[in-house]
Parts: sequence; structure tokens; C-alpha cells
Amino acid sequence: MRKNIVRLLSFVCLFFICANNALAASTPTVTSFTPVSTSVGTFKKFEANFTISQTYAADSLLPYYFYDPADNSATDPGRNSPYGIDGISIDVHFTSPSGKTSVVPAFYYQDYSRTGSYNSTITLTPSNNFNWKVRFAPSEVGTYNYYVTITDKNGNTKYPASNNLQLTSTASSSKGFIKVSAQDKRFLEFTNGDAFIPVSSGKQWWSCCGKRSFDYDKTFTDFGLNGVNFTRIWDQNDGYALTVEGRYDAYKYPDDYTPVDTGVNIDAIQKGTQFNQRGNYEEDKIIEAAEN
Repeated sequence: MRKNIVRLLSFVCLFFICANNALAASTPTVTSFTPVSTSVGTFKKFEANFTISQTYAADSLLPYYFYDPADNSATDPGRNSPYGIDGISIDVHFTSPSGKTSVVPAFYYQDYSRTGSYNSTITLTPSNNFNWKVRFAPSEVGTYNYYVTITDKNGNTKYPASNNLQLTSTASSSKGFIKVSAQDKRFLEFTNGDAFIPVSSGKQWWSCCGKRSFDYDKTFTDFGLNGVNFTRIWDQNDGYALTVEGRYDAYKYPDDYTPVDTGVNIDAIQKGTQFNQRGNYEEDKIIEAAEN
């Protein structure tokens, strides 16, 4: 009898150990999901913010690596940056009213606050608010169904676990995306068939003096008043960068013109191993200024 009890207790303990190990190695799940709006006009920005059960240190690079089992230390020995096998892929799957499907990758985002103006130096203050975002522009009027999938080395999960979320797309005044003309490939047109005639003016970077994205606010307002509808910005790898230097920002903020001695050898940093959330936030503001 005692032996049977001991065996039973051993089995129960083994079961809970295995269960806890399986739980620790489980794929993350969505813990909260908040759309900015459940209704958006065609070709306008739908955005949703969400969190997952996996958290990351503020300086972690892993949220920026999509899951890739082929990218590991055995296939690429000696690399300093994280490997895709430890990464995470979060995708949002949209189905349009007509049945067309689109898979949109979500991205990791840190929020900032922006103060100042064109007439004063800009201040960008980071928050500790890290979350995931998805952005999507519907092209059809009607109800879109969508869901979220998360994939890592431990498997995959779906949110919602059953059924779908819904987005209502309404008619808008937007002409749609710009593409090569179906009638004459020498020209461009909008989705609705209207011609797009570019009137261009360059705005590669801000002017000076710490104005940064506030300079774009003013410039793009002037562009709009004068019919300019085509420009470019320069995503170079200094303090205003999508990658490379990133956290090891080697340029003086807020001007980002003068390299400063941070004790980091910029030339030795591998491309694709850093991410600059401040630059991403500010580029959002520049794109919003262009849209306005």
C-alpha cells in the first residue's frame, strides 16, 4: 500500500513538473487587443495596439527578429546579434468582403511624447510603454474579418482562439494607392483610375537647429499650399535611423549632425543588430505631416 502511494505521489509530482516545463516553453499569446477604431474609410489607416504574454527588456533586440529556424548559431557561427530561431513572428490575417486575403506583419513599438514647436527646440521623451501594433489600409467597402497568429520555436497560437475580429470599411474620398497606369506604363495613376501627376520638391532632412519633425510640419503645410505632392526623406543611419546604430546613438541629439564619442566603435556594429525607436516615432510624425 505504501509503495503504491509513493508511486502515485511520484507520478503526480512528475506530472506537475512536466506541465510546468511545458507551460514555461509555450508560445506567447495575445493578452490585450485594442483597435484605435473598428471602422475606417477605404485606403485609410486602420491601427490596433496589443500586448502579448512575452515581455522583453527595454534593450532587447529579440522583438525585432522574426522567427526563422534556419537562422541559428550552427548555420552562422560567430555572429554577435541574436538569431532568428529565438525570434518571434506576429502576423495579422485579413479577409476582405470579396474574399481576398492579406497577411500583415505586426511590429514592436515604443511610445514617445513630443513637445516644442517649429520656433523652439524639439523634445522627444520616451515612455516605458512598449507594445505591438498592426496597421492596414482596406481597399474594399464592407466587413473585413481578421485574426492574429504568433509563431516562435515553441509553436504557434491564434487570437481569437476561435472566430474572428471584424473591421468595417466605409467609402472615403481617398483615390487609393499610386501605381503604374494600366493604360500607359509611362504614367502613374491612383487605384480609382485618376492620373497622378507628380509635382516634386526635395525635403531630404530637416533644416537645422533642433526643429527636426516640426520642420516637416511647416514644410509640408507650405507644400500643400503650393500643389507639391511628391517628395523624399532621407532615412540615413545616424540618430534618425531605422536600424544599425540604434540604441548606440553616436550622433548628437537633437541636431544629429555631429558624431560624439560614446565609447562605441560604430564601424564594428553589425548591420541589422540595432533598432532606433526614437527615429521610428519621429518618422511616424513626418508621415502624418505629409498626409495632413
